[in-house]
Amino acid sequence: LQNFIKRHNLQSTKLHGESGFVDQAALQAVLPILQQTIAQFAPEDVYDMDEAGLYYCLAPARTSELLW
Repeated sequence: LQNFIKRHNLQSTKLHGESGFVDQAALQAVLPILQQTIAQFAPEDVYDMDEAGLYYCLAPARTSELLW
């Protein structure tokens, strides 16, 4: 794999974002909607979900780029 990366002049780059920022006003606006949605379900219809479910469709933290 390392030879392929060298031969094709590829580099792994860390993607940067706003991972620590939470808009508190937007969160407060969404909470009542979330509570109403949850109230529609009986407790026996609620299932536990761990981090794997939350991060399943998350974009990768790194990407490959072609160096010219």
